[in-house]
Amino acid sequence: MIKIVTGIRRCGKTYLVFDLFARHLIESGVPKDHIIALALDDRANERYRDVDALYDCLIGQIGDDQETYCVLLDEVQYVITKKS
Repeated sequence: MIKIVTGIRRCGKTYLVFDLFARHLIESGVPKDHIIALALDDRANERYRDVDALYDCLIGQIGDDQETYCVLLDEVQYVITKKS
């Protein structure tokens, strides 16, 4: 399931997803280690702007676990896709 949050600049989208929604997930019983949050505009996460690096990061955290994980991404427009 994919949810997309859109809105004007500085209206609280990041707060909604990373704070309010993450808290809702935890209160709903989702384990904290099953919530992966990445802000792609953060310089510390710059390497994940590459689609292959992002994929490797997510697979590295999820592995072959059959349980549900929640992936929260902010500033997805920074992701660079590879052309074949």
